[in-house]
Amino acid sequence: TAVTDAKPLLKEALQAAVGLPCDRNVPVIGFIGRLEEQKGSDILVAAIHKFIGMDVQIVVLGTGKKKFEKQIQELEVLYPDKARGVAKFNVPLAHMIT
Repeated sequence: TAVTDAKPLLKEALQAAVGLPCDRNVPVIGFIGRLEEQKGSDILVAAIHKFIGMDVQIVVLGTGKKKFEKQIQELEVLYPDKARGVAKFNVPLAHMIT
């Protein structure tokens, strides 16, 4: 179908938009939401550090508590080819992630 044919291209567009290496074979995990304890942001950041060693890429998009914004932005420093943290409101990027 047209949707299944387009998915790899959309994934590559997301990878390129956030500056991750384009690779159709690597799963991309996305999170969009408020960066607050009640939303589980502390759990999310801890979990990312645990499974980042797997063959995956991660894109986190959200705003909220400054400590969580800083933590998600630090992901790309720690894991430059695997993770991106975008701490701002970005509707087009949100649509690419979903």
